[in-house]
Amino acid sequence: MKTVLEYVNQGIWSSNADQAFVDELIHWVRFNKKEALASLDGLYSVCSGSPEVPRWLGQMIVAGTKPQQQADVDAKKLSSSAEPW
Repeated sequence: MKTVLEYVNQGIWSSNADQAFVDELIHWVRFNKKEALASLDGLYSVCSGSPEVPRWLGQMIVAGTKPQQQADVDAKKLSSSAEPW
């Protein structure tokens, strides 16, 4: 489990250091049901445990999230998964 978490952490730091990645992520995230139904593509934020928010707020949140914050959130999700670690 420790090794997997280290790889997840490295991946988050690497991807979030790339502004093009962050911009593309914002482009593909659907921050609310209206957006998800209108586009029928992308990543609906609710599916990853995030609340529905207006696009302008979601963009601010994603753009302002520090890599360690995201790494901590993902580590918590991974640690609580059903897989017997």
